[in-house]
Amino acid sequence: MKLNLNVPSFKALVKKSHFTKREENSNEYYEVYAFGVQSVTGKILTFHVMTDSGMLRSRVPISEIYTKAPTKDVPYNYKQLWDCFSENASVTEYEFLANHRAQATLRDGSQVWCTYMFTIDWYDNPYSNEPSDYKCGHVLKSDDGYLVCMPNNRLFWKDSNWVTKPLPQDLKQFKVDTELVSVENQSDRWISEDTDSYYYDMVEESNTKLFSRMDVIGQNGNEGTHYEETWMELEYYEEYQKALTTGMFFEWFPELTGEWSKDKYAFCHEMRAKRKK
Repeated sequence: MKLNLNVPSFKALVKKSHFTKREENSNEYYEVYAFGVQSVTGKILTFHVMTDSGMLRSRVPISEIYTKAPTKDVPYNYKQLWDCFSENASVTEYEFLANHRAQATLRDGSQVWCTYMFTIDWYDNPYSNEPSDYKCGHVLKSDDGYLVCMPNNRLFWKDSNWVTKPLPQDLKQFKVDTELVSVENQSDRWISEDTDSYYYDMVEESNTKLFSRMDVIGQNGNEGTHYEETWMELEYYEEYQKALTTGMFFEWFPELTGEWSKDKYAFCHEMRAKRKK
C-alpha cells in the first residue's frame, strides 16, 4: 500500500478560504509548492503542499489547487471524473507526454485545453483488476488555471508532428478491454526442459507425441505396465542405444554417463543442434 506519493513539485495557488473556511476569503490565494498526493479509496485526489509562510498542509483537494487565479472556474466534480480507486497507487511522469497539450472533456461534455503534468495509476483493487473497468488518472493544468484528473477516454491529445489525422466521427466503435492475457496460462501446452542449462528450450506439449505401449515383463501372461514416451524417446532413444553399442560412445560424448535417464536431455539437444546444421 502506498497512500502517499511524491509528484514532480510545482508552484501553485490554494484558495485562502480552504484553510480559513470563510467565504469572504474565496477570492484570495496562498502561494504554495505542491510536492505529493494522497489517494484514498472513494475520495477526490488530494495534495500535500507547503505555503510560502511555512505552513504544511495535507489533503488539499485537487479542486482547490490552481496554477493561476482562474476566471472561468468549474465545479469540483468536473475536475475529476472518478474518485480514487485505491490507496494502492503509483505516480509516473511520462516523458513522451511531457508538456503535451490535450483537450479534456468535462462531466457536462464541455472541453477545455490543458497541459500534461503526471499520471496516477491504481492497482490491486476490484476496479483496476477488471480490464473493462481499469482507469488511470492523468493530471493536467487547464489553460484557465485549475487542475483536472482525467482517464484516457476523456482526453484528446495534440502533437504537431505525430497527431496529424482527425479522430473518427464514430467514437462508439471503440470498445473497452475485456481481458488482460497471461503468457503463462498456456502452461498445459508449453514446458521448459528439465535441465540446468542457461539457454533452455521450450517444448510445445500439444506437439509432443505421448502414447502408451505394452511392456511384456514375463512369460506368465502378464500384460505388463503402461508408460508414456515423450519426443525424446520417440526421436532419439534408438539412436542413443545404437551409439552405445559402437564402442565409441564415450569418445563421442565424454560428458555423458551411459544411462538414458541421466543423458537424454543433453543427448537429444546435441542431436537436434547437429540436425539443424
